This record gives sequence, C-alpha cells and structure tokens, in this order.
Amino acid sequence: MHLLLEMTYKSILLNDGLLCIDKQRKIALDNFREAFDKTIMFHVTCVFCMNPMYLMSSDYSDYMACGMEPPVDRQYDVAPFIQAYLDKTIYQAFHDWVAKLVEVASPMRLRTLEREI
Repeated sequence: MHLLLEMTYKSILLNDGLLCIDKQRKIALDNFREAFDKTIMFHVTCVFCMNPMYLMSSDYSDYMACGMEPPVDRQYDVAPFIQAYLDKTIYQAFHDWVAKLVEVASPMRLRTLEREI
C-alpha cells in the first residue's frame, strides 16, 4: 500500500499538466505525505505491539499442516516480509520505538539494524 500511495502521489505531482504545483503547494503535499506515512507506520507498530504473534512466520503452521514436528522455538521466527518492512520503514522513521517494540515483542526474534535480538 505504501508503494502504491507513493507511486500515485508522484504521478499526480509529475504527470498532471493541469495541476498547478507551486513551491508552497509542493511543500504542503510533501508534508501531508510524510504525516500520512508516519500515521500508517504508527498504526502498524501499535498492532504489532498489541499482539506480537502477528509478526510470526508461517513456517510453524506449515510444519503443523504437513504433520511434522516443528523445530524448537520456530513459532518465534519473524516473517521475512515483516522484517523487511520494519527495516525499511519503522526502524528508519522511529529510532526510539525500536527498543520498545523489541521489548513488547520479546519472545519474537526481531532483528534490529544493528544486531539480531
């Protein structure tokens, strides 16, 4: 969704010849986009803090569906696409939230940009 919004925003700015983009309007639109991005990131972070199991990789359930015994603590692995989202967005925008997210989601194996937890 973030990428789609970014592409739509840029296409409006760059491709619409009828839209008058003066310096003030461009600054206002950039500020609005940044605020919207941070609102979405805040919401996603809150959801993960309320239920850290939403971060879980599907490996554990895949093992169970196949009738196999999953490796020990496999349910604490974080899904790769969620870890990539955290690395690219939330960890960059909210440096001070990283410690809190890791603390709240303590059983999950979250990786920060500096080291693996």
